[in-house]
Amino acid sequence: MANVKEILERIQSITSMQQITKTMKLISVSKFSRSQNILKRIKEYDSTLDLMINNIFSEDLTCFVENLVKPRKCKNNALIIPVGSDRGFCGAFNKNVIKFFCDVLKEKKERYESIAIMPIGKKIYSHVKNIHDKVVDIEDNLISKIDDNLLRKCANNIICDYLNGTYDDVVIVYNDFVSATTQNVSVVQMLPFNFINKSKNEGTVIGNCLFEPSEYEVLKELLMVKIRSLFAKCIASSVTAEHGARMVNMNKANDNADSLLVSLRTLYNQTRQTAVTSEIIEISAGANAING
Repeated sequence: MANVKEILERIQSITSMQQITKTMKLISVSKFSRSQNILKRIKEYDSTLDLMINNIFSEDLTCFVENLVKPRKCKNNALIIPVGSDRGFCGAFNKNVIKFFCDVLKEKKERYESIAIMPIGKKIYSHVKNIHDKVVDIEDNLISKIDDNLLRKCANNIICDYLNGTYDDVVIVYNDFVSATTQNVSVVQMLPFNFINKSKNEGTVIGNCLFEPSEYEVLKELLMVKIRSLFAKCIASSVTAEHGARMVNMNKANDNADSLLVSLRTLYNQTRQTAVTSEIIEISAGANAING
């Protein structure tokens, strides 16, 4: 059995660790709230774009934007964008993305001649670097904070590479935020953009409008904005899910520390009482021996 000093050192060590996990939880709560608000605004913006495109999009205009919406016959190059986190302590957040990403990579290798990987997040990057040789670097700090300029720049680079023929297919693998305790790993087709033309009865229908410079130009620009918005929504959803996962994980760590501290303090009191009892017995035995 451990002595009183060893138990006391363990109690102090766990208490110090608990202070760290509590601090990390509070930081995650703050970041989670902020990123959740950003995600909400992006989703509202994205829904408005869907409505606008739906009211303009028609089969007659498909030929003008087919380079963005129609799958290519060639199957030469594909780009996979797995999104993880820069830091740990978020449970199985990165592990789930890596597992799903490996399945997507295997499926793409059967269809395409070459696969490029653009990992977002240091945890994902370190894993991909060990299993794949064609890795595309991105801007630093892309997910440390949800910055519009960085996201727009990264999305524009991907779109330009696609239009130039560098890639024939672009997909994003990420944790889709559902709630603080739930994230679903999802795969989103970024390019070619999979636009579903819904019934025009589902929204406000644009009547006889004059498009300037042209209906085609307006639709093309809206699709470009929509693709950038889709990319930003995936990143924001992943960041929000990450903070939620870390918040829950740190909360569980605090609960486990509390349970462990209760057990150790009970053991500490029992051990100390045993030591005191043993000393009393020894003193009594010594006094009896002297008197005897």
